[in-house]
Amino acid sequence: MKRINIQFTEDVVELIISFENLPKTAELKLEDSHTIKVTSKGINFQNNKREEIYLYKTKEILKRIGMFSSSFGYRNICEAILQIAADEQIIHNIIKGLYTNIAIVCNSTPSKVERSIRHSKEEVFNNPNQYELEKIFSKNFNFKNGKPTNGQFLSILYEYVSANIRNN
Repeated sequence: MKRINIQFTEDVVELIISFENLPKTAELKLEDSHTIKVTSKGINFQNNKREEIYLYKTKEILKRIGMFSSSFGYRNICEAILQIAADEQIIHNIIKGLYTNIAIVCNSTPSKVERSIRHSKEEVFNNPNQYELEKIFSKNFNFKNGKPTNGQFLSILYEYVSANIRNN
């Protein structure tokens, strides 16, 4: 028997699920671009409009710094920004948290995710649009020390994307 009861109050969503005969994944689309996704890994409540805005701004900024959609880690970086936007604390657990979550979403492994992000970041810093890179990274990173780590790159990029969204 499948039973999903949803009760909305101001900021709280109560979701009661009977797990008998529940499919591996169930997705329920609600009004106002909200989605509830139920998987064996848990329940995820998403506001798709917020995700769309973060994804659009992230892609726009990546293009400005010289990374294109054909780049090896482009999708993983976009997904990383979405994951960080959903839970900012995940940046503190980058290997077992962020890379693992991205690997699940992108059907990959955490080590491939890390390598693809590193590869794309290296491409950007080796063939840079210097003005845009300095505009984004110079406040939080000293280029004299070399290139930022993946965690620093994602963190600074997320902060810039968030600031860009707030200011517009």
